[in-house]
Amino acid sequence: MQTKVKWISDKHFQGLADNKTVIDMDDVKKGAPTPMEILLMSLAGCGGIDIVPMLKKMRQELVAFETTIKAERANDHPKVFQKIHLSYHFTGKKLDPKSVEKAIKLSHETYCSIAAMLKPGADITYSYKISEA
Repeated sequence: MQTKVKWISDKHFQGLADNKTVIDMDDVKKGAPTPMEILLMSLAGCGGIDIVPMLKKMRQELVAFETTIKAERANDHPKVFQKIHLSYHFTGKKLDPKSVEKAIKLSHETYCSIAAMLKPGADITYSYKISEA
């Protein structure tokens, strides 16, 4: 795996992934997320990449899935994340809460490498809501 980050101007940078996908980053919020926001999005994406296929394997009829993350950072530099809460919202047809809980736990405890990297320094919690489609 290899990525490249290029300085564009001021605090605006562009990340280039191996597959040539470009992600803009900016620390002053001029139309691009900050690197810390991208890290939170990556955590949610990592979980989703685990959870959605697991639910499909469990024959759960998932129609929509969304994650909202709230995080608290330390006041002093390097201002690491201390608390992260993921709120999952599942929409589907007769989704089984036990299957949903199992998929979330497997992602958090076994599969999501980003969660594993953040856990030593941050308290990561979650909640979820299931809506009928």
